[in-house]
Amino acid sequence: VVNRDKIPADRAFIIAGNHSSLIDFPMIFAALPGRITRNTAAPAAKDFFFENRLSAFLLQAAYRAFPLARFGNFMEGLKVCARIITMGKSVILFPEGGRSPDGELMNFKPGIAMLSFELNVQILPVYITGASEVLPRGAYFPRPRKVTVTFGDPVNPKDYAEFKGKKSNYDIYQ
Repeated sequence: VVNRDKIPADRAFIIAGNHSSLIDFPMIFAALPGRITRNTAAPAAKDFFFENRLSAFLLQAAYRAFPLARFGNFMEGLKVCARIITMGKSVILFPEGGRSPDGELMNFKPGIAMLSFELNVQILPVYITGASEVLPRGAYFPRPRKVTVTFGDPVNPKDYAEFKGKKSNYDIYQ
């Protein structure tokens, strides 16, 4: 774990990590201090993780995961995340919108920035290396490899407030 000291301590925030493996969320969760994980939740793909009652139960019990539809009305999912954040809890999200097929960073979707800007919460960037070697797409069992979770400087939505009224909200989120 690198730069754990960059994790905000005093209020809810959005944890935004790259996504290349099914173990990304557990790696981020394990890298966070206990005082943060107690107040952190994460959406998980409803069609992938919540079709099986056992996996749904385990995800909810271990990580406070909640189902999120990946297809269709993404605004409904963002509204659920917004409610959680306004309750003072942090949320782990993946701005790429899905797992990278080759481990390379994909373009970001604007939803996380929209939540940050509209709710005035910081985004804590997280970059994970090695997870796609531990559990690549299509693999069923993890392989022992080194994983590094690096926290970046929090992004404060106030730094972008000057653009309100000068640019479209979509452009600000991008």
